[in-house]
Amino acid sequence: MATDESDYDYRGLVVCPHEYYMGVNRFDQKEMDANDIAELNKSVDLEHTIPLDSDIMIHDIRRFCYLALSGQTAFLELLFVPNELQIFTSPTFNMLHSKRNYFLSKAIYTRFGSYAHNELEVAFGRKKKGKLGNRRRKLIKKFGYSPPNAANALRLMVEATQLLAYGQIVFPISNDGFRKQIMRVKLGEASVKEVMVLQKDLKDSLYMAHCCSSLPATPNTDAVNKLLIFAILMRNRKGG
Repeated sequence: MATDESDYDYRGLVVCPHEYYMGVNRFDQKEMDANDIAELNKSVDLEHTIPLDSDIMIHDIRRFCYLALSGQTAFLELLFVPNELQIFTSPTFNMLHSKRNYFLSKAIYTRFGSYAHNELEVAFGRKKKGKLGNRRRKLIKKFGYSPPNAANALRLMVEATQLLAYGQIVFPISNDGFRKQIMRVKLGEASVKEVMVLQKDLKDSLYMAHCCSSLPATPNTDAVNKLLIFAILMRNRKGG
């Protein structure tokens, strides 16, 4: 949910050469610096040039699958990014994208719910997220809560409800998905009472979605493992 002050975060995954899976070499993730981004812009046919000060994190496919299976919010979200918001893709990611239902389970309720709860605790200054920086301290003093953290918590509850009820996430959140209300929170236009009422409504909706969900109790780890092995074998069969 972008505002005029929002920046862009980019996320991606790679399949490493076989020695990173069979030898002592290891790659989990890399945060790209300005030099990396400049090289990326030159070497890959992207939809648009990425600013050099962008936040870009690249993950190994094995780590990505592991964390997505565990219900990590940022990794599951990536599997539901629509095609028009992808600046570069590959057959490997398209394969994962098309089989994203393998990663879903009722465990989403606990994972997303816990993260949303923690974000709300941070938003109201009841729990520190790292150091309580001057910016967040000023926001809480001004609005009674930190708008970015509160909006993020509410967004996560909407996403979890969508996953449990429909097996998908809609990007961006539509108006019937509480977009207007959450945007008011993000802009600091909602009162503390309004935030708490919205949080309760979304929490109730999330609980009902969990109770009625047709998702399995656990994700399809075996199916994901087969996809992962296939992707690694195909990458290395081509010789990189």
